[in-house]
Amino acid sequence: MRRIGFSNRLAVWVVLAVAGMAGADPLGTVYSIRSLAPEEAEQALPVLLEGQVLQVTPPKNGFFLHDGNKGIYVRSPVSKPKHAQLHSGEMVRVRGKTSPGWFSPAVVAEEVEVLGRQPLPETRPFNAHEMYSATIDCDWVSVRGRLISVKTFASGPKNSNSIMLELEFNDSVLDVQAPYSKASAEKLAGLIFQRVRFDAVAGTRYNNERQIIGRIFYVNSADDFEVIDDYEPPGGVKSRPINELMRDGVNHRLPVGTYGVVTRAVGRDLFLRGEKACLKATLPAASEVQVGDFVALEGFARPRPISPAFLARSVNVLEHKAPPAPVTLELNEALKAQWQLKPDSSLDQELVSIDVQLVDVGKTFGVSSGQDESPKERILLCRQGSSLLEAKLPADAVLDERLAPGAILRLTGICNLIRSEEMRWRLYIDGFWIQLRDANDVMILAPAPWWTATRLLWLLGIGLGVLALSLIWVAALRKTVDKQTGIIGKQIERETILDERQRIARELHDNLEQGLAGMAIQLRGALRLLELNMEKRLESIRSSVRLLKENKASELEQHLEKAGSEVVKDAARNRKAIDVVRSMLAYCSEESRSSILDLRGGVLERMDLSAALQETLEPLARECGARLDFLVKGEPRRLKQVAERNLLLIAKEAASNAARHAKPGRIGVELAYSGSGLALRIEDDGCGFSVDGVPKVGRFGLQGMHERINHLEGTIQVKSRLGEGTSIQVEIASVQKWEME
Repeated sequence: MRRIGFSNRLAVWVVLAVAGMAGADPLGTVYSIRSLAPEEAEQALPVLLEGQVLQVTPPKNGFFLHDGNKGIYVRSPVSKPKHAQLHSGEMVRVRGKTSPGWFSPAVVAEEVEVLGRQPLPETRPFNAHEMYSATIDCDWVSVRGRLISVKTFASGPKNSNSIMLELEFNDSVLDVQAPYSKASAEKLAGLIFQRVRFDAVAGTRYNNERQIIGRIFYVNSADDFEVIDDYEPPGGVKSRPINELMRDGVNHRLPVGTYGVVTRAVGRDLFLRGEKACLKATLPAASEVQVGDFVALEGFARPRPISPAFLARSVNVLEHKAPPAPVTLELNEALKAQWQLKPDSSLDQELVSIDVQLVDVGKTFGVSSGQDESPKERILLCRQGSSLLEAKLPADAVLDERLAPGAILRLTGICNLIRSEEMRWRLYIDGFWIQLRDANDVMILAPAPWWTATRLLWLLGIGLGVLALSLIWVAALRKTVDKQTGIIGKQIERETILDERQRIARELHDNLEQGLAGMAIQLRGALRLLELNMEKRLESIRSSVRLLKENKASELEQHLEKAGSEVVKDAARNRKAIDVVRSMLAYCSEESRSSILDLRGGVLERMDLSAALQETLEPLARECGARLDFLVKGEPRRLKQVAERNLLLIAKEAASNAARHAKPGRIGVELAYSGSGLALRIEDDGCGFSVDGVPKVGRFGLQGMHERINHLEGTIQVKSRLGEGTSIQVEIASVQKWEME
């Protein structure tokens, strides 16, 4: 927002107050309107102005008005016709309302009355320091500079029927707008590269915050342009080598000549190679100069960031030569060091050839510059060594289908050096880019490998995706397996408990119950024997009483002797029966103890068979004062619990029998594992016994061993002699059935 001094603000208030007291009299000067704040101008205050039309804008929906002191912009309301009938120089009376405008207050005209016509007022010179001055908006000024560009917009939507010019003004470039006509366009094109003077309205570029961001000048007609400073040196235009342009002591405002071999010709641009430097020259129009021509140019040298450019008003072909060969460029450390040590510009605008690897292909668009969004250039991002560079092609260039990242290319084009923006105290080169004409400037030395970074990333992405899916599947599967394993484990646990219960029940039935039944039979037999003996004794007593009564002393003596011997025999039979019952009780007790230990968790659940044998048999050996020798042969392996338990009980029964009955000094145990079988031998050096005359008292131990080994589909062999000890050999030919899975 524009700041207004206190005195100016006071004047505005006075004007508004007077207007209010006089029935809202209209504002009558540009100064009083331009002094309003945007909020005040937005109140649509009445306006009645008289002044002169300075310029009608190309769309003809507004014009610039000058009241003799200052200028202002006047526009038509949306609902009324445009000011197509107005012309510059006409004196008009404008009735309307104030508007805040986009940059400074303006007038919305409701009625425009033409009062006559007068010459336009005198202009004042436009000065360089006013480029971004916010106080000269709509001023009528005179501008001098060199015309460097002419573009026509005969039907453009934003610059309807206008010509846009670029004017070199001191070290700046000014934008100038003029009404379009074919004759105007041709005349202005003929003034290209000339120093001109013209009168114009100083317009303002602004943003939505009402801030100035640039300047534009509005001209009434191409006829307003006047050529100035067309001075030619007395001795004629002097020709200089390219490398001597714009040196100390040379007036760059004067025309100069130069020469060189054409390395490229693109539209209005010529690229020349001189003796020590190269040059980009711009012509007024495209010419028929060919690559290889040795030409002389006449025009004006202009500064550029790296080396001078040239505005050529004329070109003369001196000689036709073969097209020059490009300079081979290698971006090595030596070249980089040279660019850092001294301001070397010899490669700027030079025709070069460079071998590179393509990194990417892209496009640039005109969005950032406010142009249409169609592609403006193709960009080849390339690499040589560790350095990146760009090569630029026209957007319509048709590229080879083999041009893909990774391809090895040879580029031939114009080298454009890039100035360092960090070290601006002198010229330092940061790098360069290559300007290519078309796809013919790109030679494919080696096509891109199939394994490009893109394909590799795709493959890596697919691999990672598959891996992620696999991990998810494995996690889900593991969760399912864990769940199923838990269910199966519980089921196995239940079945194991049930099987163990059934096994214990079976063993109790097979061993304990049968033993108890056997004891019951033995007890009934012993009771029957006692009853018979009692009857026999009673009968013998009655016989003895009878003989005593008959005084048969000799017969009585014989009878008593016979009865005494029978009593001894009967007592022996009764003792044997009771011993059998006692043995059966001991056997059942041992079986019950084994079953109870299994229920509590036996030694086989804590250790393997060999360790269990040692732990079980050592107490038995110590109990009888014998030495236990234990030996394991082969590679031990675990068997199912039922097999290891039966083998353990067989060994325990054999060692128990030796400890109770044989009085051994040594008990030896040997456990031997073969390829597929197993052997267990228990031997002692006790008193031994006759295998053929085994007393019935011990039949339960041997019988149990036979039953256990038969259950394991093995064999048992008992060897013993009186006074020579005992050896029990147990063998299982194949333990595959009993091995742990």
